[in-house]
Amino acid sequence: MNQKTSTGVTGAYALVTCLFFAWGFITSLVDPLVAAVKGIFHLSDVEAQLSASAFFIAYGVMSLPGAVLLRRAQSVPTVLISLALMVAGCLTMLVAANLAIYEVVLLGLFVLASGITVLQVAANPLAAALGPRGIRVNAVAPGVVDTEMSSFAHTDAGRQLTLSMQALKRIAMPDDLGGVFAFLASDAARWITGQTIAVDGGSKL
Repeated sequence: MNQKTSTGVTGAYALVTCLFFAWGFITSLVDPLVAAVKGIFHLSDVEAQLSASAFFIAYGVMSLPGAVLLRRAQSVPTVLISLALMVAGCLTMLVAANLAIYEVVLLGLFVLASGITVLQVAANPLAAALGPRGIRVNAVAPGVVDTEMSSFAHTDAGRQLTLSMQALKRIAMPDDLGGVFAFLASDAARWITGQTIAVDGGSKL
């Protein structure tokens, strides 16, 4: 019995960790996406920022419906539905990019963010259930980071767009994030759980 309980806790921990990582990682890609669609569709700065607006407005629109869905369908089915929404949003944006229809890209972003919103609503109770066992689950949502894998940070257009949206006016380095990860894993952060922490230099303040 204890072995089954331990297996269940390990599975729940792995699931929630992946979920928090998923929405933190996707959210961190919004800023590079703004620059990408601006170049692909030849948009003005205001038109390009509609991409971010279409994404983040879903948080306000879908939070309550997500809670209603969670109450009726319970955690696991709600997580599956949210993941399906995220996949649908990505496929919609892929089709829109091939057809060069910016309005459909905005729709895809809204659907993707709706899935992330519902996912967060569903994952928080799972994180809460792990709390009594002393297991903390948090996510870090970084902005643009200057690494060898980030071609966006190495272009003039990418750097200029990033700096224009950040309060601290510089591109992040890996060490800027490393300290945050170390802190969240330390005993000093023992009272923090179920949070998505933006480590993006004050983007869009």
